Amino acid sequence: AILIYTIMFKKLLGFMFLGFVVLNLCGCLFIVAGMRDSAKAKQSFNVSYSKAIDVVKEVFTAGNLKFTKAIIKSDIAVVKGTFANGKTMYIEIFRISDNESRIEVRVGTSESGKPDAQKILDDISQRLK
Repeated sequence: AILIYTIMFKKLLGFMFLGFVVLNLCGCLFIVAGMRDSAKAKQSFNVSYSKAIDVVKEVFTAGNLKFTKAIIKSDIAVVKGTFANGKTMYIEIFRISDNESRIEVRVGTSESGKPDAQKILDDISQRLK
């Protein structure tokens, strides 16, 4: 009888440990996703999607940013590059309507890149005025 209880106890501990691991992994993923979103500088502009893309191109040619890759679709564009300090940066352009776009800039993977992202977004904002 003690052997049966020992086996059941081991199985129960195993399931509890597995449940803890699964919950922990899910929690970590949510925390990381939240951190990535909070590290972005975001702003909506009253300009067309194509105008926003053109201005982002200007920022790359005029600034100390190195272009790496771009994916441009009908409603979203993602431009990847390298910032002056070597950190990877992403500029995402979203079509909200025919005359409105939202631009999100992220530098690096932590909140320490948010000031750099804000500088880039401020440059884009100045060029859109």
